Amino acid sequence: MNSRAWLLLLLGTAQAHCPPDDAICQDAGGEAASLLQHGKTFVAQEAATAGKAHERTAGHSEHYWSSRGGDMMTRSYVPYEVPSISRGPAWTWPNELKEQVRHSPLIDSDMNIYITTTTRIRKLSSDGNLLWTFKSDGKMVTCPTLVGNELFALVEMGTRYYPMLMSIDLRSGALNWNRSHESYETNADANSLSVYNGTMFFAAKKESVNPNTVVAVNSSDGELLWDYQVDEAIWNFAPASPGDGTLLLGGSCGQVWRLSFAGELLWRAGPAPPEKNAMCSPGGGALGPNGIFYNLYSREGGHEGTISAHRVSDGFLLWEKTMAMPGGQYPAVGQLGPGGKLAVVLPLGNGTNPPMVLAAPGLAKATLAVHGPLRNALYALDAATGDLLWQSEDEPYNSMIAAGEIALHNPDDGTVCWPDSQAIPLITGDGTVFAASGHHGQLRSMKDKNGDGVIDPTEVSIFETHQCFLNSPSAAPGMLVAAPCWGPVYVFKD
Repeated sequence: MNSRAWLLLLLGTAQAHCPPDDAICQDAGGEAASLLQHGKTFVAQEAATAGKAHERTAGHSEHYWSSRGGDMMTRSYVPYEVPSISRGPAWTWPNELKEQVRHSPLIDSDMNIYITTTTRIRKLSSDGNLLWTFKSDGKMVTCPTLVGNELFALVEMGTRYYPMLMSIDLRSGALNWNRSHESYETNADANSLSVYNGTMFFAAKKESVNPNTVVAVNSSDGELLWDYQVDEAIWNFAPASPGDGTLLLGGSCGQVWRLSFAGELLWRAGPAPPEKNAMCSPGGGALGPNGIFYNLYSREGGHEGTISAHRVSDGFLLWEKTMAMPGGQYPAVGQLGPGGKLAVVLPLGNGTNPPMVLAAPGLAKATLAVHGPLRNALYALDAATGDLLWQSEDEPYNSMIAAGEIALHNPDDGTVCWPDSQAIPLITGDGTVFAASGHHGQLRSMKDKNGDGVIDPTEVSIFETHQCFLNSPSAAPGMLVAAPCWGPVYVFKD
C-alpha cells in the first residue's frame, strides 16, 4: 500500500476514535484536506527514497546513511535489500586501538564508510581502505551527520563538556571551521547532530542536570541562532523533520513537541513529566511516511514501555499502547516488504547496570537474584492501529554487565559504553528487521516469511560479536555495517 493510501486509511482510523465532543476531530473532511496537504511532503519523500539507489551519482547531496536513524526522519528504514548476515562479513575494521564506537557508522553517496570513535573519525572505502583520519582534542559522544560535502561533528571540551561544533571536508578530512559554545553543557551520552535547511540542531543542558534545551546554530559557521527549553529530559537527542521547516522531538517521559525552524512552538502533546526537567527513560521518537510521529518511552519505575502515535499536523493522539517491558530506545518505522504493512518496530528490554557495578560485582549478582536474567524483545505493530503483527525475543542474558565492558579499552575513550538494552532496529526493503543486542552483542535478522504472525527459529539469523551494541547497523544498497561498542566493525556486502 502506498503512502497516500496509508494517509487516507489513517484519516478513517482517527475519525473512528474521535471523542463525541471533539468537533475538530469529527470534521473528517476538513482534517482530510489538511492532512493530505501535509502528506504531500511525505509522499514525495517516499517516492524519492524508493529511487535513491538508481539516482545517486558522485557528489550527490544526499547520502545513504547520513545520521542516527538513517536520515532526517530518523525512522531507521531503507527501501533496498542488504546482504544476509548468515554469510559472514566481507571485511572488518579491527579497531586495533580498542576505541569506543558509540554510533552507527555513516555511509555517503559513494559508499564510503565513516566510523566515529570517542576521539577519531575515520573514512574508509567500501572495500576497507583507509582514506583519512580526523583526530579531535575532546570527546565525540554525539553522533555526527553528513550533509553535502561536509561532515558535521560536536566535540565535548573541558571538564564542563561544553560543545565545540565543527565542519569537516568529506574529501580531504580537513577542518573547514569550528566554533565553541561555552554557555552550554552537553550530557556526555549518545545524542546526535541534525542539520536541515542550513541549520544545525543539538541538545544541551541549561539550568538543569539533564539535557532540556534544543540549540540551533548556523551550519555555515556555527553562529548561535536560538535555543528552546523544554520541561523534561530529551535524552539521546535525535529530532526528526518532515522537510517542511519544522522539527519533531520526543521527551524521555512521553511529551512530544513540534517546533518551527525559527524556534517557535507549534504544538506540544503527551503527558506532563512527574517533575520539572525529569529524566524517565532514554527513549525517543521516529517519523513515519504517513504523517505520524511515534514516541517510545517509559515512565517512573521503568517497568513498562509506552508507544504513542501523534498526528504531525496538530499533535492529536491517534493511539497509544503500553507494553510489558521497558522502552529505552527509539523505534523504527517502515514497510515490512513489498505489499507488507507499514509497521512501527519497538525495541524493548531490561538495561544493564550503570558503570559503578564494575567495581561492585556483588551488586550485579544480587540484582539478578531478585529480577532474573535480563530480557530483550522486538515488537512489530501495525503503524495505523497499534495492533501486534509479530514479536521476537532475544536470548536471556545472565549478567548485569554488558558484553565487552570489562575488557581492556583505550583509556582516552572511557572505561564503559553503558548501552541501552538494545540498539534501534533497522528495517530493510524486503521486510527484514535487524536487532543488535546491548546485552550479549548478538546481531539478529528476522522476517515473517510466511506471514503467520510468528517469528520462528527458521526465520532468524544470528551473527555473534560478543561485544554490546549501543546503536543500530547502517545500510546502503547491498551493504550492511554493524558497529558494536568496542569493535571490530563488520561490513557485510553482496
